[in-house]
This record gives sequence, structure tokens and C-alpha cells, in this order.
Amino acid sequence: MDLIGRLVARRALSERRNIVTEIIGAEAEQQIQLIAALRSVGYGVQGAVITCDVEEALRRNESRGDDNISAYCAEPFQRAWIVEACAELMGLGER
Repeated sequence: MDLIGRLVARRALSERRNIVTEIIGAEAEQQIQLIAALRSVGYGVQGAVITCDVEEALRRNESRGDDNISAYCAEPFQRAWIVEACAELMGLGER
């Protein structure tokens, strides 16, 4: 999974594709790092906030299927792949 995620992020960014990722946003510094990385390679960043009460959040999580992974679990991987791919692109631009 990690290898494929890195390759997909690298390809998407190098081809200047639109990037969409779902994040929890619990730690501001990590979100700032992600936004800064994307901006460093020329991307604009837009955000959308979705909230709900605790009871609704529990209901949604309990009704997830096996192929419906929570952003809580996926965010660290996706963020790392994107930030790493941006850093690689910046390195290519400096050669």
C-alpha cells in the first residue's frame, strides 16, 4: 500500500492533476505542512469543513463497510505521500 500510494502521489503531482484528500485536521501543524508543500509546487489549496455531532459520527463509523476506511486511519499515509512527492518535485526543479 505504501509503495503504491507514493507512486500515485508522485505521478499525480508530476502530471499536475487535481488532488483531493480527506483529512481530520486535528493537528494544525500537520495541515500547515501539507498546505505549504502543495503551494511550494504551485498548487492552490481549497478546503471544505464538514462537521456533525458525536452521535452522528458514531453512527457513520458503525455503518462503514470493509472498503470504507475512515480518514482518521488514512490521513497520515495520504499526507505523507503528498508532502514527500512535493519535496521530490522541488528537488527536481532545483537541478
